[in-house]
Amino acid sequence: MFYWHLILDRSTAFVDAAHKTYPDVGVLDTSMPVINGNGTATEIKSRGSGMKTIFLTVNKEPIF
Repeated sequence: MFYWHLILDRSTAFVDAAHKTYPDVGVLDTSMPVINGNGTATEIKSRGSGMKTIFLTVNKEPIF
């Protein structure tokens, strides 16, 4: 088996990388810049990816 990871700071970079590398799993922040995590996952799926998605986020407010 082969494992690798990419850390990308923009959702558009993630979409491009997923289109080129066909990952099995992606971990997305729901408050990613440019396109939020939900939009990013939707874009990746629309390009035919079978990637499974894990959504995480951090919020400064205790209740949001």
